[in-house]
Amino acid sequence: MLMIIIEILLISLLLFNIARIIKRYRALSSMPYLDPLDRFAQSLPKAFGKGKFLSIIMFEVKIIYYSLITLFSIPTNISTSTSFSYDKTSQFKTISIVLGIIVIAESILLQIIIDAFIINRYSNQWLQAIPWLVHLLNIYVILFIIGQYRAMRAVPHHITQESLVVNNGILGSASIPFIFITAINKAKEIGIGEKVDPMTFYAHNSVDSPHYELILSKPILYEGAYGKKRYVNKVVLRVDDQASFITRLNDVLSINVNKVN
Repeated sequence: MLMIIIEILLISLLLFNIARIIKRYRALSSMPYLDPLDRFAQSLPKAFGKGKFLSIIMFEVKIIYYSLITLFSIPTNISTSTSFSYDKTSQFKTISIVLGIIVIAESILLQIIIDAFIINRYSNQWLQAIPWLVHLLNIYVILFIIGQYRAMRAVPHHITQESLVVNNGILGSASIPFIFITAINKAKEIGIGEKVDPMTFYAHNSVDSPHYELILSKPILYEGAYGKKRYVNKVVLRVDDQASFITRLNDVLSINVNKVN
């Protein structure tokens, strides 16, 4: 219920400020190195200001962008010498299909139950609105799952000249300066019931096994879902081509690290 209300408010604010957003977006079109989402993010501060609120809006935009707008046009990223995919060996697609089927089945079953035992017995308008609210929430969940999977394909890890950019679809990202990386270890899976380290950015879905754990000398800022930000001193990630990734990373590091074979 709360999520639906927030969604309606955000969409209303976007529509109310649409003229200023479009004007700013067009002004940034002269910068070809910015992709549509980057230009859109830089257009919003004129209307919304800066801070967590803007981050929340951008997270919602990412869900819509990756799940709907680019549904038939988004390219699948191919690993290169500087970018490394992590979606090809992930189990997230299979889990997403199963979750999608469960959500749809749950929605249909709930509709049947409400029609049979509530709506036919009570005429209260609030009760009649329950199925629509549940359907809206289920649609949001499905869009969220699709957006995460497609973002995993579109946004790989990147090794730049000065940093390693680690991504996890729409769920989080962090830029790690090479000079902060002090060690690269084999990552350990988190057991059932085991506590999650709040100072670690887990850049993989819980259904997948992680490959590497990066130990940092200084905390870095990690931005997660819904604009949530925190500082972390460890990053756990997975990649499809482990050998190429670790070879390239060891080549560009400017300090001594524990190399992984």
